[in-house]
Amino acid sequence: MQSSRRRFLVTSAEVAGLPLVLMPNTLAAAGEPPAGTTSVKLNVRDFGATGDSVTKDTLAFQQAIDRANAFGGAEIFVPQGDYLIGSIVLHSNVHLHLDAGASLLGSPELADYPLMQVRWEGRWVKGHSALITATDARNMGISGTGRIVGNPTIPGRLNKQTGLCPA
Repeated sequence: MQSSRRRFLVTSAEVAGLPLVLMPNTLAAAGEPPAGTTSVKLNVRDFGATGDSVTKDTLAFQQAIDRANAFGGAEIFVPQGDYLIGSIVLHSNVHLHLDAGASLLGSPELADYPLMQVRWEGRWVKGHSALITATDARNMGISGTGRIVGNPTIPGRLNKQTGLCPA
């Protein structure tokens, strides 16, 4: 059985336009929520997301994800728009569905990616969190024809002298 991280990466491939590889306990087919999610559907706009590519929608996304977690799982619908976000954390039984024309845009500000212990080249070091993270989460996924666009201005290489990712 593959790790939750590996399942997350495989299901994320669909968002990037890569072929979806079906595995046990992941998406049954394109657009279907993972096994174990409830029939609850939440829209990020109902939590204050604007999708205007200027307003930071991180808080709205995280509130929708946290609410889905409180419900025991849900599908979070992301309608058309350009959503500027920093790091968000997915939970078990949460399915993020990016509608056609929806884009998650990584914030250009390093402060939007909190410091945490990250795995880098086989070692645990202090580093900034990724745009989308999950720890000990099961039955989660990302689907749809929308896009996830990281920000190229965010540094990501480990400084060998300090053991930290540069700021």
